[in-house]
Amino acid sequence: MKSTFLKSVKLMLLLSTSMSQINWAQDTIEPYFTGLPKGIPISETCSNYRGYSINRTEKEGDQQFDLYKGTSCSGTKTYSLVLGIEASLAGIWQEYLVFDEGTDINGHNLRLVSLTNSEEVYVLYFEGAPPEFENKKITYFAPSEEEATAKQCTAVGIDYGDLKGSSTGVLIGHKAEFLLETKKSVPVGAKYTCYAIQ
Repeated sequence: MKSTFLKSVKLMLLLSTSMSQINWAQDTIEPYFTGLPKGIPISETCSNYRGYSINRTEKEGDQQFDLYKGTSCSGTKTYSLVLGIEASLAGIWQEYLVFDEGTDINGHNLRLVSLTNSEEVYVLYFEGAPPEFENKKITYFAPSEEEATAKQCTAVGIDYGDLKGSSTGVLIGHKAEFLLETKKSVPVGAKYTCYAIQ
C-alpha cells in the first residue's frame, strides 16, 4: 500500500512538472531569428521583449506598433510606428526593434528601428538563409544581380538543378555583416550563397 502511494505521489509530481513546463512554453514567443531573445505574450496584441512592450493593431490596411517602456503596453508610449501589413515584429536586438518585411520568398528586408528614436532606421535586404544575430553584429546574405552557375552553387552545397527547376533564375547572395559599432554593412570575404528568384 505504501509503495502504491509513493508511486502515485511521484506520478503526480511528474505530471505537475510536465504541465508547468507546457504552460511555460505556451507563455513565450520563440525567437524569430537565431540570436534574438524570446518574447512573452501579454495579450492578443501586446508582447514583451527585454523590458519593452509592443502593441500591434491594424490601421487602415497597415499595422501600427506602439512601443512602451515597461511590460504591459500601458503608461507613457515611447512612440508609434506605422508599417505595411507585410511587416512582422521579430523582436529586439540591442537597442533596436527588429522587423522582417516581405511576404514573398524574395524581397525580404530587416528594418531596425531605434528604441529611443523612431527616425533612426537601418534597412538590410537579405536573400537565401535567414539572418543571424550576435552581440555586436548581424550576419546575412545581401541580394545581387549576379547570376549563379551550377559550379558556384555546388561549391557551397546547394543543388543548382533544384533551384533552377522551380524558379525564373538563380542569383548569388553575398555574405555581409551589419556592425553595431559603425552602423554599417561590410562584405565578409568571398563568402556567398545561391538563391532562387520566384
